[in-house]
Amino acid sequence: MPILVQLEDEDGRVVKRLARVHLTNDDVELASPGSRCVGFIDPYGDTLFNRVQIPALAEELDAIAASSTDEAGATRIRSIAEFARGAVGQVHTYLRFVGD
Repeated sequence: MPILVQLEDEDGRVVKRLARVHLTNDDVELASPGSRCVGFIDPYGDTLFNRVQIPALAEELDAIAASSTDEAGATRIRSIAEFARGAVGQVHTYLRFVGD
């Protein structure tokens, strides 16, 4: 099932959605057991990261992509990491993963 990724403002309004790139449940399962962020993404519910957590999330996604043997999955994950880095340093901005 796809997990949509979007940036939101402090009122929960969608500022930007990641077009045509979805994180899948399989991608989430690639997270190491000791992950600080990706392991908390709920594939069936919503998961929200704040501006302090977003840089750590992007770093973790990069590491997962680098260790992936699935090139399509790695490309998808790198796209999400890049999207997340676009929110770094923005106040009152949140990154939401919308599960199914």
